[in-house]
Amino acid sequence: MKQIQHTVVDIFNAGLGLIKAGEETVSTAVASVQESVASVQKSLDEVVANASKTYEDLKYKGASDYSEGAIKARDFVAGAARTVTGAKA
Repeated sequence: MKQIQHTVVDIFNAGLGLIKAGEETVSTAVASVQESVASVQKSLDEVVANASKTYEDLKYKGASDYSEGAIKARDFVAGAARTVTGAKA
């Protein structure tokens, strides 16, 4: 009878070990996903920052163009925007 009790306890312990191993695997997987998400977020932040800087640089470059064509085009776009928004000059 003691042998059966010992075997049952051994099987129970093996089950607990299996659960513990699963918990550790899940914990490791969650930590890995969290690290990946943080890395992706950092990369995304860098892309947004670079895109914003590029946009500002291009905007400045365009605003500094005082050629006749640029001035006419700028006036046309401003007029179109006023028409669409209903604003007055």
